[in-house]
Formats: sequence, structure tokens, C-alpha cells
Amino acid sequence: MKTNYYVDGNTVRKLHGEPEERRRRAEEARRKKQHRENVRAAKKNQEMARHMNFGYVFFLSLATALVMASSIFYINIQTDVNRHLRTIANLESQVSDLRADNEALERKIATSVDIDTIRSKASNELGMHYASEGQIKVFSVDEGDYMNQYADLD
Repeated sequence: MKTNYYVDGNTVRKLHGEPEERRRRAEEARRKKQHRENVRAAKKNQEMARHMNFGYVFFLSLATALVMASSIFYINIQTDVNRHLRTIANLESQVSDLRADNEALERKIATSVDIDTIRSKASNELGMHYASEGQIKVFSVDEGDYMNQYADLD
């Protein structure tokens, strides 16, 4: 069948029929090919699934058990760490409270001590007196060092 078209302008009209049929057949062939590939892949997977012997199942079971054991071990360690962190926080709080109490007691002691009363009791009742110039001996010690006296000095 011959079709005559009148061309108006610079474009050509599309022919209906034969190219459309070719496209439909090509799409159908592509779908059939994809379906065959899917069926082939499914058969291959089924064949591989049938080859799970005892060794493979044992290996998978062992691997699963190891993963489970390590997960449980990790969770236990994480729980211990959290418990220790809470214990440390409680101990730090107790130390802070004890420091505050200690500082309060030191201020109370410092304000309750009267240096003049101690000096008068030491000199009057106990017979203590200040050292004279001849009784004082000076030793030089480096800043980071210390000195112990094991015998009387003459």
C-alpha cells in the first residue's frame, strides 16, 4: 500500500504502523529475554540452596553463635562501664562534699584558735621562751629537697 503525504513546511510526518509494530516486538523480545534470565538466576539460586551440606550448616551455626556470644560480651562490658561511671560520679560527689566539710571545719578551727592565749600559756605555764641568736643554725637545702635530723647538733 502506497501512501502519499503532502509535506507542508520543513518537517516530515511520522508513518504509522510498521515502526510501531517493530517497537512492540522489540519490547516483547526484551521482556522475554529478561524473564528467561530471571528464571535461570532463580534456578541457580535454588540449586545452590540444595547444596547446603552439614559442614556449611555447621559453619553458619558456629558463626552465628560467635556473633551472639560477642554481642552478649560487648553488652556486659558496656553495662559494667556504665555502672563504674555511675560509681565514679557518686564517689566524686562524696569527695566534693567531704572537701566542703573539711574546709568549713578548718575555718571554724582557725577562728577558734587565739594565738595570744597559746603564747601566754606556753611562756607562763610551760616555761617556753623564744630561741636566742646562738641557738639558731641555718642550713641551705635545694628547693626540691628535704632534710632529716638524726642527731643533736653542737
